[in-house]
Amino acid sequence: MGLSVTRGNPETNGLVPPPTEPPYSVQAEVVEDVYAVNTEFEEPQPSTQAESEETKVELRHLIPDTEEDFKAGFRKLREHEHQALGIPKNRDLYRTREDASKNVFKISAARVGEHIKELMTFKFPPGYLWDSYGLTPEGVAEIKTKILNTARTTYPSDDWSKYKRGDIKKVGIANHRYPLRVRYWEEVAKRSQEYQCWFETQIPEGQPEPEVCEAEWIFDSEPAEERDERHSKLRSQIELVGQATYQQFDKYFDSLKDKLLKLAEDKGIETRIAVDERYGEVALNPELTTEDDEDL
Repeated sequence: MGLSVTRGNPETNGLVPPPTEPPYSVQAEVVEDVYAVNTEFEEPQPSTQAESEETKVELRHLIPDTEEDFKAGFRKLREHEHQALGIPKNRDLYRTREDASKNVFKISAARVGEHIKELMTFKFPPGYLWDSYGLTPEGVAEIKTKILNTARTTYPSDDWSKYKRGDIKKVGIANHRYPLRVRYWEEVAKRSQEYQCWFETQIPEGQPEPEVCEAEWIFDSEPAEERDERHSKLRSQIELVGQATYQQFDKYFDSLKDKLLKLAEDKGIETRIAVDERYGEVALNPELTTEDDEDL
């Protein structure tokens, strides 16, 4: 049976409130269906709280604006951002995902890894989320900002230091910012594009963009409560060993590259000397030219 349907506005997710005045009819081939109408229906008004919160989806800048920032290649974390986001100055507290999950985010290391994986869908400066030492203050800031804007459940207090890892299951509440997660991702994408455009104007033409390798693992399960501390330390040690192994390979290949360049330079000089000497001999004595030379 063919029906004539009026589709809703995309901004209302396809939902159209019933009309306030009859009649409301649907054209049909055989049967005419009439919907009951509630004349007292009032169209729901958008939440003023959501509108005010939407304007607060702001991310920290990536493009450097000080000499220290330019040396790093991105905008470093400011003092007031450290305080506002509750990020410790001691990087040992969040050097690895396991450390960060226990001391800062108070969620599982596996969940921290998932947050990082989702963030890495977008463009970030090399060394911004983590460097040779481990997670950076900027990386912790990005993860915490993502959690605040996309997590379904959050802690009742903004001060997460008062909680223990796993307390979210006991005291967690619905995150009022969760409905704005789409706006958050739009801002991440916009900032990512802005940084990429800036970055491309900074590197010399033809120079490859530096690559960042991640020497960490994601853990899929939480250890038993009585073994949590021991396993936490072991996990951190595993991550550090992985980072150290990567750094050793990185240094080895840098050293190998230097040796190969030096060898190529020496061989190049030797070849140039031999060519010049041979050229002089042939130029002065053409009869010395061999058949092999003529074939070249």
